[in-house]
Amino acid sequence: MSRYLVINLAILSIPFLFSFWKPVSYYRRWPALLFAFLTAGTAYIVWDGLVSAGAVSAVWDGWAKSQHWGFNPEYLLGIKILSLPLEEILFFVAAPYSSIFIYESLRAFTREKRVPFPIALHVVLAAGFFIAAGVFSGQGYTFLAMISCGLFFAAAAFLNRDMVQSRHFWLFILITYLPFTIFNHLLTAAPVVVYNPEAIWGIRILSIPLEDFFYNDSMLSFYMLAFLAVRNKWILGRDYA
Repeated sequence: MSRYLVINLAILSIPFLFSFWKPVSYYRRWPALLFAFLTAGTAYIVWDGLVSAGAVSAVWDGWAKSQHWGFNPEYLLGIKILSLPLEEILFFVAAPYSSIFIYESLRAFTREKRVPFPIALHVVLAAGFFIAAGVFSGQGYTFLAMISCGLFFAAAAFLNRDMVQSRHFWLFILITYLPFTIFNHLLTAAPVVVYNPEAIWGIRILSIPLEDFFYNDSMLSFYMLAFLAVRNKWILGRDYA
């Protein structure tokens, strides 16, 4: 079993074991999760496939400008799907599945509270990220991470403003930083994932490129947008907030 696969299983293990726990009843959200996997998940897998070097050996031959990261074959099974390691595809299931479990647990055990988030703040944040993308357009991963964050705030303004005015959502983002930091450090310290130094700022928290934090936020936020778009339709037609 590969190290990357073990990390995926560790990410998934506890939330999956508690999926049938009655106070949360996470298994009832599986249809909404499937929609999120098929929409947001597909978009991020396509992004991954377009910028991935496939194997870290590409580093030794010199990075192509379009390659932002690669995977160390020493820590992989060697099975590929659409040019990506199987473990990388599984990551786009394991990480959102476990993260959204945190969100559902917050809904089950804490009261909701509205957070002021006016439309002007959407505009300012989206514009700020787009400007940052322009400033760092020469660094591929930085550029796309900034674009993805800007697109989220623009999309949320039209699709689900209630989501970003939810205390549960922001607690969810805040809490997921802890497991994200632990597991991403395991991936980048070995390293299982290697980054093109020309594509990033070069600022790291532990072994994690700073861009990964923006990437994680945008990814989980887009998964949540898709998840909430259909979630309540699968819970007896009403919201159990």
